[in-house]
Amino acid sequence: LTTPEMGERIVHKVLSDGHYRKHTERLRNKLETRRTATLKLLEAAGVCFPNPSPCGIFLWGDLGVDSDPIANDGIEAGFVFAPGSLFNPDRSPSTWMRFNATTSSHPQMLKFLSKAIQNTMPKKKPPSGLVTSS
Repeated sequence: LTTPEMGERIVHKVLSDGHYRKHTERLRNKLETRRTATLKLLEAAGVCFPNPSPCGIFLWGDLGVDSDPIANDGIEAGFVFAPGSLFNPDRSPSTWMRFNATTSSHPQMLKFLSKAIQNTMPKKKPPSGLVTSS
């Protein structure tokens, strides 16, 4: 089986002229710029990235709380999130969430996410039985 010669000639021309390489290079640079900025914004919103991948469109962040309720509340607020449980075969709860580096920097989404993380965190109880000296 072969492909039509015309298609092969077009692919050869695109690849050998360097246009495709230059195009992918520009895309890679734009993605890296957006990725770096989005990572910083998400960290400021309370998402932890202990081992961020060095490249790619997706960022995996740890919210420190179950990400399912936040994703569900996000839908009601007009935001679509990808909680980590969607990527577990048994849909078990996860504190991880996957973010798209190019679309996860909207100020209202970041504000929602920050509040949701804070509101979901367990409240710390003050220490009991403290002995104070007079």
